[in-house]
Amino acid sequence: MYFLFLSALYLIGFVVQSSRDFFSNEYDHDVDQFMYFGSRLLNGELIWTEEFDDKSPVVQFLFAVPAYFKSTGLWVLISIFVAILASSLLYLMIVDSFSKIEIKYNISRINRINRINRIAIFSAILYLTLQAYIFGSLIHINSFCSSLNLIIICFLYFAYNKKIRPRIKNSFIIFASLLAAISISVRPYLTLPIIFTGLWVIVRSGFESAYKEKSNGLVNIRFNYGFFIKWIFLVFSFGIIINLTPYIITNNTEAILAGLRINSFELVKHNIFLRQYINLGRNPILYPVLLSFILLPYIWFISCRRRLNSFSIQKKSYSNMNIDILFFTLICPLLLEISFISRHFWGHYFNFFTPYASITFAYLIFITMHIDDYHTAGLVTSIRNIFLVIIMTVCLLTDRGIINSLDDIFLGNGEAKINELEFVRSISDGNSDFKSIEFLFPENNYVHWKLSQSRHGFPQKIVYRNIKDGKMDEVINTYKGKEFNFLLPVKENLCQTLIDYAPTLIITKDQFTYKCLQSNNNHFENLNFEDPKATGLHVFKRIEQQIN
Repeated sequence: MYFLFLSALYLIGFVVQSSRDFFSNEYDHDVDQFMYFGSRLLNGELIWTEEFDDKSPVVQFLFAVPAYFKSTGLWVLISIFVAILASSLLYLMIVDSFSKIEIKYNISRINRINRINRIAIFSAILYLTLQAYIFGSLIHINSFCSSLNLIIICFLYFAYNKKIRPRIKNSFIIFASLLAAISISVRPYLTLPIIFTGLWVIVRSGFESAYKEKSNGLVNIRFNYGFFIKWIFLVFSFGIIINLTPYIITNNTEAILAGLRINSFELVKHNIFLRQYINLGRNPILYPVLLSFILLPYIWFISCRRRLNSFSIQKKSYSNMNIDILFFTLICPLLLEISFISRHFWGHYFNFFTPYASITFAYLIFITMHIDDYHTAGLVTSIRNIFLVIIMTVCLLTDRGIINSLDDIFLGNGEAKINELEFVRSISDGNSDFKSIEFLFPENNYVHWKLSQSRHGFPQKIVYRNIKDGKMDEVINTYKGKEFNFLLPVKENLCQTLIDYAPTLIITKDQFTYKCLQSNNNHFENLNFEDPKATGLHVFKRIEQQIN
C-alpha cells in the first residue's frame, strides 16, 4: 500500500515536470549549444570543420531533427520515449530477476508475485521521476545517455539470463554495444561503467552456469572472458565508426583529430566533492538515492548477514544478489566518481547514477521486506514504511515546486530569452537595409539556432566566455602554430579577432565585447534601436560594409 501511494505520487511528479520540460524556454544553456550545432549540420557543417565545440560529433547528429523543426520540445519527446522504454525494460528485468530468487521459508505465490510487481513498478517510476527532477532534467543530453545505459544493462541481462536463440542473443549484444558506443561518444564519463557492465554479465552468467552444472556438491565457476573482449571490441569499433565515418567521407579527418586533441584538455578546475555536496543540497530528490547507496551494502554485507542466512536465500540466488549489489551499488558508482575526479562535475551529472540507483532501491526494498517477514514485528515495519513515505514525499515536493511548474506550463517562461530573440528579429523585419545581413551574437546560441544564423567561425557561447576569461589560453598556446578551420584566439587576441572576422552586425550584452567594439569605432559604429522590452542589447555595424 505504501509503495503504491509513492508510485502514484512520483508518477504525477514525472508527468508534471516532463510537461514543463516540453513547454519550457528555460533550461541548461548546453541545450541551445546542442540545437545550434544540430542546425549547422543541416547546413552541411560538421563540428570542428567550421566552428569549434567542446562536445562530440554524435551530439550534433542527435539534435539535427529537433533543430530542423526548431523545437526543443521534440527533443524532450525523444528523451521521454527513451526513458519510458528504459524504465519498462527495468521493470521486466526486476520482475524476472527477483522471481528467480529462491527463499527457503514459505510465502504464498500470489503475495510473492504481487510484492515483486510493486517493487518493480516503483523502481521503474522512480527512474522516470529522477530523470525529470535531477538538474538538467529530460531536456539535457544526460537523461538520454542514462536511459541508453539502462537499456544496455537490461539487454545484456536478457541476452544471458533468458533462453533465447543464439541469433537473437547476438542481436541483443550488438544492439547494446551500438547504444554503448553512442552513450560513451556523447558522455565519455560513462566509459568505465559501461565497459564493466560487460564484466557484470559474464560474472553473473558464470555463477549461473556453475550452479546448473555442479557435481558432487562442488561448483566449478567458468567465466566467458571471450565475451568481455568481444564486448570491448564491439563498443570501441562502433564508436570509431559513428564518429569518424562522416569526417572520412567528407575528407575532414584532420578537423576531427584537431577537435579531439583540444577537447582532451581539462579547462575546469574545482573540488569535485565540494561541487557534489553543494548540488546535493539543492536537489533533495537525490537524498533517498544517496541513502540507498549507503544502506544497501551495510544491510546486505555487514549488518544483516546472519539474519539473511537464517531466512536463507538459496546459494545460486545469493550469489546473483551479491554480484548485482556489488556492481550496481558499489563498483559502477565508484567508477563514475573516478571519471568525475579525472575531469570535473556539474549538478546535472548526477543523472548518470540513476540506472544504478533504481536497481539499488529495488534490492533495498526487496531485502528489507523479506527481513520483515522473518524477523520484524508488524508495528515496527509499519512505522518504518510510514517514515519512508514521509521522507520520500517531502524530498519530492520540496525539490521542484509542482505549482511553479504548472505556472510555467500554462503561463510560459524564458521571457528574457524570447525578448532577445524578438529584438534581433525586429532589426531585420523593421529595416529593409538589414534583411539577410549576417550577424554574430557572441553570448547567445539561442538566437542563432532560432534564426538559422551561423556564428561565422566563432565558438559557441561558453567557449567564447572561457576565451574571454583566459581559460583557453593554455590549450590554445599548446597548439600554437597549428592551423585550424575554426577561430580559437587567446584572450589578448579576442578583440582583434572580432574586428578582423566578425560579420556585418554584432549584437552583444557583454561588457568585454561592448568595450572592444566601442573602442574600435573606426571599424564599427554603435547603432541606436528602440528597445521596447529593455533587453539591454547593443548593436554594432561594420563601417566598411555600410549599405547606401
